[in-house]
Order: sequence, then C-alpha cells, then structure tokens
Amino acid sequence: MAIAALLDTEKGPLGCVAVHYESESNPDHRNQQTQRLMKLLVQEYGTIPMVIGGDLNTNTLSEAHTSQTQRRNQPESWEPSFSTFANYNFPWETTNTGQTTTRGGPHAPHQTLDWLLLRSCLGSQSHVVPALLKSGNCCLIMKWL
Repeated sequence: MAIAALLDTEKGPLGCVAVHYESESNPDHRNQQTQRLMKLLVQEYGTIPMVIGGDLNTNTLSEAHTSQTQRRNQPESWEPSFSTFANYNFPWETTNTGQTTTRGGPHAPHQTLDWLLLRSCLGSQSHVVPALLKSGNCCLIMKWL
C-alpha cells in the first residue's frame, strides 16, 4: 500500500510517498511490490525529486542474520527490492542508519523494517527515535528544518 502527494516547494515539486508493504511476504514478493510502485510513480510523477518512507517489512534484515553495517550498506544482498530502488535512483545510505526499527520480543529478533529513500534530494543526520519512552508512554518528535 502507498499514498503519494506532490508538494510545491521553493526549489520545485517534491513527491512524497508513504508505504506499508505486505507483512506476510518474502523478499521476492516485496521486490514485486517495489517494481509495481516504481512503475506507477514514474507514470504519475516522472523523475522529479522524491522521498519514499515507511515500513518495507524487510524482515530478513534482523540482528540474528545481519550486522548494522550490512543492513545499512548492503540490504540488497537479502532484499532484492533495494536493487530495484537503486535502478530507479533511490539510494538509502545517507538516510538510514541500519539500526533496528522494531522492539522485538522474547522469541523474535530486532529487525530493520522502516526506511527512507531519496531521489534527487539530500538527507543527513539520520537517526532512529523509539516510539515509546522507557516509561512506556508514547514519544513524539517534531523537528522543523
């Protein structure tokens, strides 16, 4: 599932896309979702600068099988979606840390499921902010640039 918007900025249009891939999927199915998404985005918006963010459900990228460096620099080794993103000029290295984005549980390893991908724009100072505080209360972070 994806929802997209076109924003008018001082530097021209910026496409913004929120995604949530199917959780009951495997790497090949996620790549099929990525291929379909890329084709639809090019059809609708061309190759304008764009931000894609959300839950790609990349459950093969867990602490049990990969290091933080591997998750950040080589996710395509486990998840072919990233090769497809690269083919459409959506890098991820500057906007993701490789940190896990799930809390895990007693029988589930922490996983990196959530990603930001940018085309023709720059990202910096990336970090993961937990959704819950140690107290169990929700955490809300707003940072205006």
